[in-house]
Amino acid sequence: MSESRTAFASRYKAVTWARSVLVSSHTPILVSVIAALVVMLYIALFRNYRVNTSIDTQFYLSHSYNYCINGIELDVIFGNVFPFGQGGTIAFGKLAAILQCAALTPFNWSLVAANILSVTGVVLSKIVIFAFLVNQGFNRLGAITFCLALAATEPFVAMANQSKYEYITFFLAVCSLAVQARGQLVLAGLISVLAIEVQPIGIMAPIYLISYELCRIFQSRVFRVDFARVGARRRARSRGLFHLTPRHSDPSGRGFGPCAMGL
Repeated sequence: MSESRTAFASRYKAVTWARSVLVSSHTPILVSVIAALVVMLYIALFRNYRVNTSIDTQFYLSHSYNYCINGIELDVIFGNVFPFGQGGTIAFGKLAAILQCAALTPFNWSLVAANILSVTGVVLSKIVIFAFLVNQGFNRLGAITFCLALAATEPFVAMANQSKYEYITFFLAVCSLAVQARGQLVLAGLISVLAIEVQPIGIMAPIYLISYELCRIFQSRVFRVDFARVGARRRARSRGLFHLTPRHSDPSGRGFGPCAMGL
């Protein structure tokens, strides 16, 4: 019996080692394939995403152009009035308008250049997320895979293929989270405020910070629950109660169970 157990254990170790070698050797290849598929997706949708149904690119670029070139903060093209619409840059979006103006003016406000700027913003956001995940203890391949999977989802594809302000808002939000993870709370708060200035949805940036800080506090030693120790105490308490509980007995002298359970 002992020899068979030893042989089984050795075979199990060999299979486990072989599986780990195969997984470790094929994982970089799989990640590369996923990356290639995501790149192909973005190339296929470049300048082809909702071209006939969405006016968001023209909508936001008009705000930026009027603010930077003509000095107009109101939405004089589409006529929306804040707070019943974006209303130009009268309340939000001045930072995004300045950024788009600096990047697009040398290219004569080309739509292709605006699309490339959006894709660049999404890529930079993924780089920040990757750095945040690695800082939190995730391995590099897992962090890359997560970022690629996130980039392939529809919200990020839409963000990359429209010149709205969302890619700037999201980039600032994840930057504030990554900065806070490194202990720079004041700087993280300031960056989250910039995200709110770009768009009202930037209010999610301080929510990210608060959620992360609460998780960090609850995972600290003061609040951490040692589930193994709690389980051991409960098992010991159960054994003590079991032995203290009166038990029925049959003619053979063996107990059937605790009286309290009615067995």
